[in-house]
This record gives sequence, C-alpha cells and structure tokens, in this order.
Amino acid sequence: MGAELAATVFRRFVAERFEAFRTVTITVRFSGFTVSRSRTGKAPFTGEEQLQDEVRQLLEPFFDVRENPKGKKIRLVGVRVEKLLATR
Repeated sequence: MGAELAATVFRRFVAERFEAFRTVTITVRFSGFTVSRSRTGKAPFTGEEQLQDEVRQLLEPFFDVRENPKGKKIRLVGVRVEKLLATR
C-alpha cells in the first residue's frame, strides 16, 4: 500500500524538478476521524527508497495496537513530501 503511494509521490516530485525534501507526512482516514503523522529528517531525503522507508515506518503503527487499538478499518491513506528543495 505505502510503497505504491510513495512511488507516485516521488514521480511527481521528480517531474516538478525538485532535488530533495525534508519532511514526509502520511494521512490516515478511518470511518470517523483522520490522523496525520510526519517525520522531518536531519538531512534532506533525495531518493524514492528513502521515501518508501519513511512511509512504511509511519504507516506500520496504524496496522496494530500502537495507533489503532480497536482495529478500525482504514478508509484512505495519503502521502506527501514537504520542505522541498528545488534544483538550481
């Protein structure tokens, strides 16, 4: 799930001629509420694999009791990158 979303976001990131990003944010929507989590790296991220790793780490807790103790079904997942650095 997350890997495909990350790949799509990364393709758009590259197409817009950005060089790096500092923050990865996921949004998870359940039936009655929406939760967002983000992580900002100490160093800028530049690769699709890095993005996929960050998305996986942010999403994993929503599939167990850490972020989803009642086992609610997830309706939507969103991925975005922020704090973009453009190529010069």
